[in-house]
Amino acid sequence: MKSVDNQTLIPQASYAKFLRPLLPSEAFDPDPNKLLILGINLAILMLGWAIAAKLDQWNPVFLWLYLPLAIVMGNSVTVLLFSSHD
Repeated sequence: MKSVDNQTLIPQASYAKFLRPLLPSEAFDPDPNKLLILGINLAILMLGWAIAAKLDQWNPVFLWLYLPLAIVMGNSVTVLLFSSHD
């Protein structure tokens, strides 16, 4: 075992072996809402990419209108990254 400042470090696997029997089985069931979240965020990204493909045809005065959608698209990418981690 490694020690840091005179404290013994316990491996993560030891915690998992101890805690798993204490948790209900529902904690390990797959979440069906993940597919809904995936679909919504993919739709947001596809919509944004479709609009971005036509931005060259927009009047330059109105290009700032795309900024809120670009921010939402960035959030969708982050949501997809975190939801794929589960």
